[in-house]
Amino acid sequence: MRGRLTLCLAAAALAASGCSSLKGRLLSADPSVRAEALQAAARAGEPEKRSLVRELKKKLSSRDTDTRIYAAGALEDIGPEAAAAAPELARALFDPEQAVALSAERTLTKLPAAAPYLSGLLASQEPELRRKAAAILVAQGDAAAPAVAANFEKSEKRLAIESIVVLARMGPAAARAVPALASAAVSSDAEIRTLASSALSDIGAPAGAWLAGMLRSPNPRYRYGASKVLAGMLRPPPEALDNLAGAVWDEEEKVRMNAATALTAYSAAAIAGIPDDRVPGLVTAASGEDAVAPLAARALINSGKAGTDWLARQLLARNPAVRREAAAAIAGMDAPPPETAPALLKDLKDPDLEVRACAARALSRFSVNAAAAFPEGSARQLYSALDNTDAGVSLAALTALGRRAHTDAQALSYLVSALSARDLDVRVAAAGQLETLRGKAAAAEKPLWKAFGAGDCRLQVAAAKALAAINPRFKRTPAVARAMRRLCPAPPAGK
Repeated sequence: MRGRLTLCLAAAALAASGCSSLKGRLLSADPSVRAEALQAAARAGEPEKRSLVRELKKKLSSRDTDTRIYAAGALEDIGPEAAAAAPELARALFDPEQAVALSAERTLTKLPAAAPYLSGLLASQEPELRRKAAAILVAQGDAAAPAVAANFEKSEKRLAIESIVVLARMGPAAARAVPALASAAVSSDAEIRTLASSALSDIGAPAGAWLAGMLRSPNPRYRYGASKVLAGMLRPPPEALDNLAGAVWDEEEKVRMNAATALTAYSAAAIAGIPDDRVPGLVTAASGEDAVAPLAARALINSGKAGTDWLARQLLARNPAVRREAAAAIAGMDAPPPETAPALLKDLKDPDLEVRACAARALSRFSVNAAAAFPEGSARQLYSALDNTDAGVSLAALTALGRRAHTDAQALSYLVSALSARDLDVRVAAAGQLETLRGKAAAAEKPLWKAFGAGDCRLQVAAAKALAAINPRFKRTPAVARAMRRLCPAPPAGK
């Protein structure tokens, strides 16, 4: 028994002696000795490496610059066991000797096992330490992502924010942190939600694929969570597009609503990639009477896969929100489809103000050559809209009437009648439209002279310009010439 104990003690002494000797050579001033020692250290077993690390990390605080440089260099090449020196290496990042600081940074970057410690430093009160720790974690990428994500479990807002920023900087390399970020994206804290959603967008395809998979989970809680995350993203990932389109038919109302909301956040270019076999489902969803319908309609319109006939039908849908989406979409077109004109004219009397306003704007965008698009009696419908309580609707309808007047005598007659409208803005705008008709508006001369003498500055100027456009000889009339040069005060606020 005593003999075995003696042998063990001797072996321990020999190992300690060997370790001490190797440490000494690692810190040698002779480069060739250090190089040989580094090779020996690389071949050493784990126990010996751990012993070396315990000794070398102490030397990082040596007063001797060369000792610190050699110790940092040795730790850089010793392998994963150097993770035990993470706190000392973190302090060495601020070493006044640049060689030590850079070596410490390289070592930490190569040590995934140091990620938990570095992740904890994101809570440091020292901004520069947080910055350096963040940079190293980003460089570690995938290996560090789980450790950074684990910070969300600590319920510290500032730490969570710093961690989200790091994961966002990692981009796709932070794929393993997506579940944790998805949970953060539905946090009760608005700032956390916003940052986490943005980070998921920065991670890109891995986040999109994971969220898309959750949308097809048999567990309604998972589907709801994924749909809620996607609905909160400014730029939902394209990988989730297909499953989102399918989710508008989910059995859970909240999932359907979130999915439709997320679809509206895609750019026109992105949502144009929606699979054709999903379009019929969106069409059906957009034709409903629930809150999902207008969102599905918007997504379908943005995709460019909504046919003109379908769009025209939605202008008369029972759901006012769907009518608004359809009218707004057409109002934003440079050249509205001719097939939509009849429905737009009917929408001028819609009980919903926004529908009326969008319909009037859309009608005002039809070119003067689109006469064939307007059914018989359209001039009367446009004229009736001039009495609308909303000035925007009245003026847009008047613009549409003015364009029709280029080829429609009835529209011209109604435009002349508008010079006697109760609303001054309508009378001024009517004169402006008559100016664009030039000689075609000769029948308006007498009503324009009457408007010219009405006394209001804006109406007088507009009437003078219209008279001069209709008959250029009126430019030589002193009163008309003076009025055309006149500057009128701005109308009262709200007019």
